[in-house]
Amino acid sequence: MNLMKFSRTYLIAVITATQLLLASGAVNSQELPPIPLKKIQKHPIKNAIQVQITPKGMLYFEHKMKTILGNIGFSLDEGYLDEIKWESDKSYDLDQLNVPPEAKDLIQKLRTLLSEWFVGFSLKEVRPAIEIGNSGYIAQLNRFALVTDRSLMAALGKKEGAILALELEIKELTAATNRFRAYDMNNTDLGQVGFDNLSLKIGGGQEPLKIRLPFYITLNNKREIEFQAVQVEQNLDQVDINFQYRELIAPDIKVLIGKKEMTLDKRKLKNEFDARFPEALNKIRNFLADLAEKDLPAFLNKKAKESLQGSIEEINRMDPPGADPTKPTLGFFWGLQLNDINLDEKLSVELNAYVEDPMNITSQPVNTSQARGEARFQKIPTDQYDISMSIDRGMLNRILQLSFERKLFEKITIGDEDPSARKITTCRAQTDPAESETQPKTPKKDQYLKITRAPIIDAVPLGKFGTTESGEGLVKVRVQALVPPGTVTGIQRIALRDNFEVAFDMIAKLKNAPDGGGLKIYLWDIDMDSVWVNPDYLTPVGKLFKGKVMNNIKEEFQKMTALWRCDHTAIPGKLPLPPEILSIKLDIQELEMEQNGQLVMYMNYAKPVTKMNLPARGEK
Repeated sequence: MNLMKFSRTYLIAVITATQLLLASGAVNSQELPPIPLKKIQKHPIKNAIQVQITPKGMLYFEHKMKTILGNIGFSLDEGYLDEIKWESDKSYDLDQLNVPPEAKDLIQKLRTLLSEWFVGFSLKEVRPAIEIGNSGYIAQLNRFALVTDRSLMAALGKKEGAILALELEIKELTAATNRFRAYDMNNTDLGQVGFDNLSLKIGGGQEPLKIRLPFYITLNNKREIEFQAVQVEQNLDQVDINFQYRELIAPDIKVLIGKKEMTLDKRKLKNEFDARFPEALNKIRNFLADLAEKDLPAFLNKKAKESLQGSIEEINRMDPPGADPTKPTLGFFWGLQLNDINLDEKLSVELNAYVEDPMNITSQPVNTSQARGEARFQKIPTDQYDISMSIDRGMLNRILQLSFERKLFEKITIGDEDPSARKITTCRAQTDPAESETQPKTPKKDQYLKITRAPIIDAVPLGKFGTTESGEGLVKVRVQALVPPGTVTGIQRIALRDNFEVAFDMIAKLKNAPDGGGLKIYLWDIDMDSVWVNPDYLTPVGKLFKGKVMNNIKEEFQKMTALWRCDHTAIPGKLPLPPEILSIKLDIQELEMEQNGQLVMYMNYAKPVTKMNLPARGEK
């Protein structure tokens, strides 16, 4: 019996299928009409993916936040806005405006005077409107950071969720627009006030502008995210503010007494405005400070409530493993649901995940193929890595299950290999010199394996298959199939029927690909204790000498696996892990399939590539 003939091809096909774990938005899938998602029943795996950022990892967001935003196409150093027009959707009673008492008193006196002296004039309610022309800003930042704040959580009595804080220190900020206008929609005949070529400069002196905006994030009972801005801190009262404009815009005011017409002298108005502006600017500074501490949090909370309604969920498509890549295929749906966020020693984000087949909406996931508990993250101390991520084996097994149920794994051809002789390297031991020999291979055409159950991925028994180097990990894959007719030959037919069913645990090693960009999968071993042959395929003689039959089968497996560890037999392709987070590349430091079935990666932020400039020939 020559198991060498079919086993390697099957194992390669099974493991290669797992490469699509995180692949989304497949082209072939998107060529087909969309399927109504409401018709698909979701079967989420709780906390299928967990991400934990250590205090060491959070330092990156404290010192490199500006770089992170730059990577996703957003610049804090400068910005530009198109023309903005805003109109209030309601009118406001002047008596109810939230302005300083002296300003309110001045408005009341002016309104009373105008109402008494001018018949038909009324200024009871206003509906403000503002127009701002093309605008831009330039900023010199000393600091822009995103930090966690456990002490504030304790002070506020928060035991769930997380408090993050944006911290800005701006040496100088200059904002400018070519046009600013303000007017009352209830009294448009009164005209407009404003400025042309207006600029506002904040900072530039010895004291930079400092703003700290903490916000509390948690999930409610409906798993909807809740956002609350708390305790804004700023130092506007200590920062230089400079205001400049080219032209003051004011309504034309004319007074007709008898036949004599008098007009407002706008130059006098400008001089008076400039003389009184330093005092007004100080009031504006205080108003902005009060706005930042009181009204800004309320505004942010209101906008967050409007935009964050409903649970946070992302849905994508993926090509089914085993599908023909040259043909349009109705893809699987896979989705992520934010399940929890917490801050203790680490910032933890937990995500539920599901994979569903729109062509097989009654399919139920196999609970026994999922992890047997949450990830422990105990392999290395938290001060030795930046980010850890766990993936429940149930995600991988669900993908393989759905492909199997579509019969994409029903047959795997093994008879189309090159019939010419091939070289095999035998390796007696890891340190022994390798020997080479040639073995002819003449497989029959149209031979295939018939898969009898979906492959299942799990953890390797602890310590059973040796240790791996740093950044490597072992996993096992339970495979079961009918071997092709003609495998059992000669005298072995006395004990074993042809086309028999066999199952075993294949051990594979995961490690970084030499060229980067993912994890390579290497054949490593077979757990001989796991080899099983369906007793229905044993003849009476075979059942009588079952031990001998099993030993013969295991000998074939041992011959096949003798090359793996020393020959570094790799599966084609690679897993797209680790993923990028906010365009930040990650390097795996340690990798482990925990005994409970969680694939855990311990990662550091990738170091930037060092650029080296070589001089042209002849240069020194």
